Amino acid sequence: MGIKYKLIEGDILSIQEGVICHQVNCLGVMGAGLALRIRNEYPIVYNEYCIYAHTGKVLGTTQVVRVNNYLHIANVFGQEAIKKHFRQVCTDYDAVDSAFKQLKEYVVNNNLDIKKVFIPYKMGCGLGGGNWYIYIQTVLQYFPEINVIRYNGEFSVI
Repeated sequence: MGIKYKLIEGDILSIQEGVICHQVNCLGVMGAGLALRIRNEYPIVYNEYCIYAHTGKVLGTTQVVRVNNYLHIANVFGQEAIKKHFRQVCTDYDAVDSAFKQLKEYVVNNNLDIKKVFIPYKMGCGLGGGNWYIYIQTVLQYFPEINVIRYNGEFSVI
């Protein structure tokens, strides 16, 4: 039996309402991939991320930044460091589990629509080096109807 989730083709940054999630490191660096795109599109998310990342023990937490009345960006602290070589795995699955548990509580406590939570396809698997099969199983425990956005645009992850 395969894993089921809603796969949508498009650009996750075109989402106008709900919660957009992306995995971040704990170093205060949003220098590549989707994180860099979010940094450029929503400077408030980057500013809040830098402050939060430097507070200390953030691995396994989620920082949600409200960018307007309809849209939130969730910084999922699922990796301590930045990948230094091709085969390195920085994604920490226990941290991912803890972070998505915390995100679920945030969504419920703030009366947000649980069906409007979005993650990028293969979140934590490119620059984080994780395994998508493991990652998505973890996410689905908390968000069984998660929207997964697969980006077909052109941008560099380096």
